[in-house]
This record gives sequence, C-alpha cells and structure tokens, in this order.
Amino acid sequence: LLDKEMAAGVDHWIETLTEAGYYELPELYTPKSGDLIFFDWAMGNDPDHVGVYLKTIEGYIYTIEGNSAGMVAVRRYRADDSRIIGYGVLNWVAQQANSGN
Repeated sequence: LLDKEMAAGVDHWIETLTEAGYYELPELYTPKSGDLIFFDWAMGNDPDHVGVYLKTIEGYIYTIEGNSAGMVAVRRYRADDSRIIGYGVLNWVAQQANSGN
C-alpha cells in the first residue's frame, strides 16, 4: 500500500488508506483493536501523529504510541477528543482468516 520513501508521513498514510477504502472518520466508525488512530494536535487540518488503537473503556480510548514524550507508551484520551481525526482500518481478523493462520 505504501511507498517506502513516504511511509512515515501521516498525510501519506491517510491519503493511501482513503484511496484503498480503509480510512474512517471517528463519528462514523467504531474502532477495533489494532486499527491505526490518527491525530491532529493543533486541530488545524494538518494530521501529525498516528498510534495504534487498543480499546475503549468507560468513554476513554487507549492507544499505544511511539514518539510519545520520547518513548513508546500507552496513552488515554476521551472518546470524543476532537484531536482524533480518523482511523486506519487494517482488518486484522479478516486478513488472518483469509490467509489460513
């Protein structure tokens, strides 16, 4: 899906996932463990961070993220946090079922 030279760019991830039909807006999608979660910290229409969605518990989303205060960390956000701009749907379960693993 991604060109190796551009794979680290958040904008490129979103564009590529959208074109492939794997990008969802937070108000229209319930994330699943393993999905990518995209953020725009400044809320200025310039996505700048990505993590991996773990779970939602009592209105809070838990993620695992690299480059989070200089380390890999589990983070927590309110489920309605406006800095969450979308999800990359990776279909882990469907892919595993189709590969026979």
